[in-house]
Amino acid sequence: MKLIRTLRELALKERRPVRLRFENVKTIKASALLLLLAEIHRCRIVRGPHLVTGTYPKDEKLERMLCAMGFFEILKVKSRVAVKRTYPMNYIKFASAAKLKEHQARQLRAELLGDRIEMSPIHRKKLQRAITEAMLNAVQHAYPKSSAKSHPGRNRWWLSGTYNSRSKDLTIMFCDLGVGIPGTITKLYVVEKIRAVLSLLPGIQISHGQLIEAAMTLGRTSTGRQGRGRGLNDLRKFIDQANAGELKIFSGKGSYTYHAGGREETDDYQQSIGGTLIKWRVPIASVVTNWSGEDDDDEN
Repeated sequence: MKLIRTLRELALKERRPVRLRFENVKTIKASALLLLLAEIHRCRIVRGPHLVTGTYPKDEKLERMLCAMGFFEILKVKSRVAVKRTYPMNYIKFASAAKLKEHQARQLRAELLGDRIEMSPIHRKKLQRAITEAMLNAVQHAYPKSSAKSHPGRNRWWLSGTYNSRSKDLTIMFCDLGVGIPGTITKLYVVEKIRAVLSLLPGIQISHGQLIEAAMTLGRTSTGRQGRGRGLNDLRKFIDQANAGELKIFSGKGSYTYHAGGREETDDYQQSIGGTLIKWRVPIASVVTNWSGEDDDDEN
């Protein structure tokens, strides 16, 4: 996070050129790479492509991973290596846009679960819908008009994912660089309602992790109000139906994790992530085995 905060400060705020040196980097977690790519991409869009540049990694395995994930492609940088099979990992290429329009949602649904992921049409359709609806809802609330100056790159989102052919684990990650869920929920609901769902007494400070948890709870219980938790609970419900998987949300200075079986955890940090990063993992085999078939008539 220190690297991303420094990049944001130098390139975005101070408009100073930044050169990122990857030559000695050997590994990068996919979720960290998504957040780093998002900030690089935003800086290059807002301040120009020549303000943020970098070097290629010396590690061939890492460079092939970056190539397979579309890192160079989305930044319009020439790749030095050809894309080859990266068994057992299959990568869902980075995608980004300033909005998520219906035709883009349809294209994403087709690309997210390619032929390499074996699923029945019913499972595939439900999973595709859960992901795109969560994205639509999250981006809708990430960039309020009042944040236009403090959060340039309005309405933009980034997505990526992985599928492990050996373990059959599917991981979808998407992020925005907006105000964050803690900054959104306090505008949508009065503090008394937030305290009530968290069972907190007056006077006790609400942490960012707890605010994310409250958004999830209010998203499940509210009717006619489109908070950010409503879309994310589609993914949580999928985990419940499959009885496997994990949903992790980093936003502001907090995080929230939902595990199969209903266990929830929150955590808090000293520094803000500068937006929202959502990581959702589910074993496809568990989806096929445990899906109950309920709600199959609500497809549209």
